[in-house]
Amino acid sequence: MIKDTKNILIKFKLIFIIFSSFVLSCSQQNSNTNIVTIYAASSMIKPINNIISDFEKENNIKVIVSYGSSATLAKQIDQEMKADIFISASSEWIDYLDKKAKIKNESKKDFLGNSLVLIANKNNNIETSNILNFKNIIGDCISISDPDYVPLGKYTKQALQNINQWNEVLSKSVRGNDAVSTLYVVERGECSTGIVYKTDAINSKNVNIIYEITLPKGKNIFYTIALTKNKNINADKLYKNIFSKKSNKIFSDFGFKILG
Repeated sequence: MIKDTKNILIKFKLIFIIFSSFVLSCSQQNSNTNIVTIYAASSMIKPINNIISDFEKENNIKVIVSYGSSATLAKQIDQEMKADIFISASSEWIDYLDKKAKIKNESKKDFLGNSLVLIANKNNNIETSNILNFKNIIGDCISISDPDYVPLGKYTKQALQNINQWNEVLSKSVRGNDAVSTLYVVERGECSTGIVYKTDAINSKNVNIIYEITLPKGKNIFYTIALTKNKNINADKLYKNIFSKKSNKIFSDFGFKILG
């Protein structure tokens, strides 16, 4: 009889713990409705930070941002990391999540454009007359993003293969994990040259643009945005705000091309 009573008490305690955990979870979800999480390509740090600062003041909504390589961020979202909005430096990683039913397909949109440039540390004097022969201007090493993984690296490989310079660059390349780290290597003078997004270069005080690199015909650098399937209800407000005239001006001021 005593044993049965103990078993009943244990069951009641378990039920109470489970019920309490459920209530706590619900209350946390409700308390987080004013928090929106956005994952964005590292090359968007400056404009997104500006947009978010204004948005938070105007809407009393907290925004948490995670920056990194689009590939890394997409895989984190696929692994159920909390994100409401994803901005990728290429449509590839948005499509990757779309196939896995992680985003709202109707929200998927190309909305910004960019370009590639060859840069040098501001203290390096680069002779531009031999620009079509990268071997003569690379110096000790050249900073690029990982061409197998990072959108910037993939764009770089496509562009250099198009002008038969890929092998020259590859042999002296130092690979970065994202656009920011690729730029940083040149800013610090660890490599004398690098290939980065034009927007990153024009907003850096420590590098000079040597040459704008053209992608093959039909290839473009587009940034794609999408809402995730499990997005916060307030994510719609930020998503719409990103397309506003005010946000477009911020993107434009930082050198991005506004698409349609």
